Amino acid sequence: MPLPLNYGANHIDGPVTIIDSLIGGPTVNLLLTSQGLSAMLLSFGAAQVADSINIQVNMTNTFDVDAYGSVIMPNGTFNALRVRTSVATSSDVLVYCTDTLTGIGSGWYSPPFSTTTYEYGYYFMSNDPSFPSEIPFEGYTFEGDNVVFTDALFNGQQKTITLDVISDLKYADCDTIIIQFSTFSDDTYSYYNSLGDHSEKGELSIFGGEVIPVYSNVENGLGVLISTNAQQIYLKP
Repeated sequence: MPLPLNYGANHIDGPVTIIDSLIGGPTVNLLLTSQGLSAMLLSFGAAQVADSINIQVNMTNTFDVDAYGSVIMPNGTFNALRVRTSVATSSDVLVYCTDTLTGIGSGWYSPPFSTTTYEYGYYFMSNDPSFPSEIPFEGYTFEGDNVVFTDALFNGQQKTITLDVISDLKYADCDTIIIQFSTFSDDTYSYYNSLGDHSEKGELSIFGGEVIPVYSNVENGLGVLISTNAQQIYLKP
């Protein structure tokens, strides 16, 4: 993030390639077969043999200075800027298929493996030298369309929660708008937290990966006993 910062500043760093790998040999067809694919399917019949796989992973960091004001820290109150960070990680896979009959259909083809994931966060910055440097705004995270936060975010304090809803729909177009607050037990939080890590990082695929176990509180078996309490606030009607 380039300094100095001002409210409303925006900076994009990337995309930066963090993985650029080329796979060849008999492993190529084994990987494609495990996914139910072949050179014929990828090329719509134009090529017959898959020769190599190119895997690229690119990362783009976006920084937005979206707020300013006073921040209360354990060692005092400081004037600070809030920086919203967004990390987009895109995975692209290309398979080189050879047309052994005419050569016309040889080329790179895209299988349905390309994905993009997003991670969001906040931190504060101040000109005051006694301000703790780049303190992360911990205590909450984004899970799809949901915001998950723990008791550590409040720590016995009263705070105001502001929600910015990004949607193609306008307020006037909606018949009903509901905000739902759900209170999870510790076991429930551990289950969904580990399930998210398992779904995002633990799936075995063409990229390999390490299986991340999902939390369970059942002895001598699989599963989890969880509890939750939901409260709905109607904004409209």
